[in-house]
Amino acid sequence: MVESVGPGVDSGWLGRRMVALTVRSYAELATAREQELLVLPERVSFEEGAGLLVQGLTAWHIIHTMGRLSAGQSVLIHAAAGGVGLLAIQLAKAVGARVLGTVSSESKARLAREFGADEVLLYGEGDAAEQVRALTGGRGVDLVLDSVGASTWKSSFDSLAPFGHLVSYGNASGPPPPVDVESLYEKSLKVSAYWLHTKHAPELQRQAREALRTELSEGRLRVQLGLVLELAQAAEAHRQLEGRNTVGKVVLRVP
Repeated sequence: MVESVGPGVDSGWLGRRMVALTVRSYAELATAREQELLVLPERVSFEEGAGLLVQGLTAWHIIHTMGRLSAGQSVLIHAAAGGVGLLAIQLAKAVGARVLGTVSSESKARLAREFGADEVLLYGEGDAAEQVRALTGGRGVDLVLDSVGASTWKSSFDSLAPFGHLVSYGNASGPPPPVDVESLYEKSLKVSAYWLHTKHAPELQRQAREALRTELSEGRLRVQLGLVLELAQAAEAHRQLEGRNTVGKVVLRVP
């Protein structure tokens, strides 16, 4: 809720329900720039709003800005039951893509399927790239979204179809190895990286925010709240994340 505004800022923001992409936000009060605000539709809770912005913008950009995914294409999403993964599944399905995912447990696999994944693979149960090729008639996928890093890097490359694109946006298992450009030639592959804190064109960020707000308010996008704790329990939230015990988004509730 907006409690005060600075000089030159529209006073119409006062009292409005909103979320914002900001820093130093483990607090009861935080400041944000006007262009970082996203008004929450009435049907959306504060917890859902808090779970949307960082991971939602990341998911939107890796699907649209970086991956340029389109109808009829296929995508492999690692950590498919995570906060970004579940949102990326929904956004990929919305453009008409076929979605494959990888997860670490059967319960997470069920969740990924519930959110729209067409096929879900379990880490450690066979060669993931072989399974991906089998599921795609030997071709591979057009796009791989990899936030895991070291442990999935080889299978990500091996899962790509000719002219495929690997987007790295995290390294949960450790930094991936350096890219050997020579290894890209055989299938004419592309590798890129995405970071939400890179400076984006204002119009692009407005487009992404509006798209997320519309999809959420009209019920076509769902935020999975895996764990909601009080602000005082922030350390426990981090322990659960580091232990890979969570699905969806972890949210801290401010008293």
